[in-house]
Amino acid sequence: MLVVTYNFAMLFSSGAEELSPYMGGPVKTLTLPNGAVINSYIIENISQTQAQEPEIIKVTDGIWQVVAASFVYPVVIEGKDGLIVYDTGDDIKDGKNILELIRTVSKKPINTLIYSHAHYPFGSTALADDPENVVVIRGDKLNGN
Repeated sequence: MLVVTYNFAMLFSSGAEELSPYMGGPVKTLTLPNGAVINSYIIENISQTQAQEPEIIKVTDGIWQVVAASFVYPVVIEGKDGLIVYDTGDDIKDGKNILELIRTVSKKPINTLIYSHAHYPFGSTALADDPENVVVIRGDKLNGN
């Protein structure tokens, strides 16, 4: 029987002698303009994990993901009579940015909104084409519209 073992800390490191900051290695901090202190590794490597420019990416026919238009990465699903948007942004500005990208792939009305959790419904005012007739799907613990 062959047994293979891994040193998982080394799998996530940038070199054999240096542990990743996620696996017990040293953390170098950086102070952002707003005063927030963050692990500099995040800023130095963010382009590897986050889209840098807003765009809408086709996942498959009738399904897109909106990236970098807000902190939220909404999913858009095309239905027969309209669009379903899963998560709508943290505020109206996010909603407007998301809507602008959605309109590059479909002019169908947005008639269903799904909220995954509490702070993701706030862009919905900008997205709802007909607020009186939008279906909202949310968890029981999520108050609001």
